[in-house]
Amino acid sequence: MELTGRSDGAAKETSLPARSALEYLAIKDSVRGWFLDLDATLFIGVDAMQRAHGTRGDLLEIGVFYGRSSILLGYLARPGETVVTCDVFEDVEALSDEGQAEHDTYHRSLRREEFERNYLRFHATLPTIIAAPSSTLDADAWAGRFRLIHIDGGHEYDVVREDIRLARRMLAPGGIVIFDDWCQPHCPGVGMAVWEDYLRGDLIPLALTDAKLYAKWDGSGVSGEALNDWIASQPGVASTQAYRLGAHTVRRYITKPTVVKSAPEPAPSALRRLWRAARWGT
Repeated sequence: MELTGRSDGAAKETSLPARSALEYLAIKDSVRGWFLDLDATLFIGVDAMQRAHGTRGDLLEIGVFYGRSSILLGYLARPGETVVTCDVFEDVEALSDEGQAEHDTYHRSLRREEFERNYLRFHATLPTIIAAPSSTLDADAWAGRFRLIHIDGGHEYDVVREDIRLARRMLAPGGIVIFDDWCQPHCPGVGMAVWEDYLRGDLIPLALTDAKLYAKWDGSGVSGEALNDWIASQPGVASTQAYRLGAHTVRRYITKPTVVKSAPEPAPSALRRLWRAARWGT
């Protein structure tokens, strides 16, 4: 396992293209990836709610691709907090056949150097980088360390199930886990592992989007109701109906549809007025 946090080649802070999470949202699409504005907004909302509750801890992302969401975590980290990222990058020897097929389809061009280059466009130093499978993380050594864990690594059932076990052990009180691809048809193992854990009875869903599920295991910290109140104040986000899932109710959030106003009917041209007058006497 390789663990680094070097900052060689770091840009000077005055040259960074964004100074805050909100500024980054406006230009995040310059980084390759699939991190939607909707989920970026919810990441900021989760962070805001955790700040309000005084929840402390580092931030972990399992599966970084080219860094679009990792960079946002860098803006959400407070003084004294660390962003930790974990990805195999181009070292795929430990992948299963299913994992290799996924890598070849979606991540064949992924290179650690590009992830680092993207991150240093926005931050003066790199996060702590673990270039290895998430199964190498020492959950006991890092027990209770993280307030937020974003899981977007391998999508095989066994891998996700292990990532869930790790997250549960490593989350701090009030910590939140975010599962990517929880309902995508090309990632059935993710949904199976997540809902299997839910059926055990203590995973608490907080919010759903079409890409991610936001949840926690302990009863402290952010509640779904508080998160919903925060989201209701965001102009670009809309809530659908609430879903009753066993012991819990959870809402799905979508990007608020853009209202397109009908263009006013143009005034008749002079030629058209003459034609109407000749034909209809008007």
